[in-house]
Amino acid sequence: MASVAISMNVSSMLTAGAMEEGGRSNASSPCGGVGDGGRSCPISTREVLLDNLRAALEASEEKHVAIRGCDQKWPFDLTYRKRSGSSPEAPLVGMRLLVIGSTLGGYVIDVPCSILDKYVVLILQKNKGPLQYGYRLVRYNSCDDGSWTGDTDMGPVRTFWNLYDGLVDLGMDRVMSMIGMSAGVDRCLAVLAHAAEVRPRHRFTCTHFVSICGAFHPFLYEWAKEIFILHRCRVIVVHHKDDWLCKWPPVQAAWEEIREGMSRKGNEPTVYIAKLYMKTHPYLGNNRHDVEKFVVYQNAVWSELSLGPFASADNFVGRCCKAKLGLGHTTPPDEQSFKDLVLFTSPRDSHIFMYSRILLSVLPIARQAGSTEEYLRIVVKNIREYLSPRELKSTLELLGMLRAEHKVLVYRYGLWFEADGPSMFLCFNAETFPASFFSKCIPTYKSVFSGSLKHIDFISP
Repeated sequence: MASVAISMNVSSMLTAGAMEEGGRSNASSPCGGVGDGGRSCPISTREVLLDNLRAALEASEEKHVAIRGCDQKWPFDLTYRKRSGSSPEAPLVGMRLLVIGSTLGGYVIDVPCSILDKYVVLILQKNKGPLQYGYRLVRYNSCDDGSWTGDTDMGPVRTFWNLYDGLVDLGMDRVMSMIGMSAGVDRCLAVLAHAAEVRPRHRFTCTHFVSICGAFHPFLYEWAKEIFILHRCRVIVVHHKDDWLCKWPPVQAAWEEIREGMSRKGNEPTVYIAKLYMKTHPYLGNNRHDVEKFVVYQNAVWSELSLGPFASADNFVGRCCKAKLGLGHTTPPDEQSFKDLVLFTSPRDSHIFMYSRILLSVLPIARQAGSTEEYLRIVVKNIREYLSPRELKSTLELLGMLRAEHKVLVYRYGLWFEADGPSMFLCFNAETFPASFFSKCIPTYKSVFSGSLKHIDFISP
């Protein structure tokens, strides 16, 4: 399969989909089984699929919810925000699809709540049982490159397109954007590369594709290339040139070939590549692989995706360059989002942003607290979302700003500070923190608390 075949022969639509308006379409089938890829089956199966989707939409409330009826090996999650006045029969009218491909280990990038104004989010989760890289057919083996360059497991691909058809049946626009990180790029590419083979009932347009540290594959890029070109898909690639896990040169060549293919069609290329060069950074990691932090916390990337089909293709690369997409370490704090706002602020200012962010997030709930103790518990819960033991210096600066009664911290990895009247109660997770941490930090914490530290305990995880 060198490219996506295009057929305009009406008589052949039952066996070969026809690309129209940037998507592939074939005659409607009464079948709607989640995992059958559109093959013949009773009409009741489609009703079951729609019922399962409606149940997930109803239960989501902006949380990840597993979609019932999918193959147990390949789960799919959904995230959705209910809208007032939407029809129970067609709750997704005016909505688009955002597809998130999870990593090999199942990590899913964070998305802002604002994206749910226009998108329902479908999450391509990792498989149950022995890990498979992306949607590869065989078990993952870090010593065998065939386990990430081999054939596709078509089960989850068929499930995806059945879910897509069901979402369209519930009123969703035939428009989607895709974001994949590492093995998640493989999952997203596989869905596009095999679309012609699966033949979804509804056409589709892929407006944006975000590839973060994805691996090279010998045929997925080639098979998906025609979709990228025909749809004038706006592509954002973020990759470190020295990535030890997913080598950059063959990935770069694949995306450049797609970009050149756009030029050969007479269109302005819509492939933007952010290649990272930094040798060290607190959030880079030794393998130079986990670079999602440098793009997913930029407001500009979500503003771009929110445009969907209304995003101009002609000046896309220019917009990305101006916003420095993928270069989050150069993005000012007021152009960042989420709890990790503090990541890329200067050491001199980071504690100020951190403290402000914590207080703003907790204030609406804290107002309802019935006691000082409850207020502090709410503050603790929120601080835990923002801090980790790696931020000792910033944390000490923050502690210096806090009133004595508010010197209450909970660390994500096991360090606890709890209020006990005017004094403090300090607990450590003995397994999480090495002995060196205690020897270095405990004297510092005692000095910060100026004698108010009551005692130190060790707890089990």
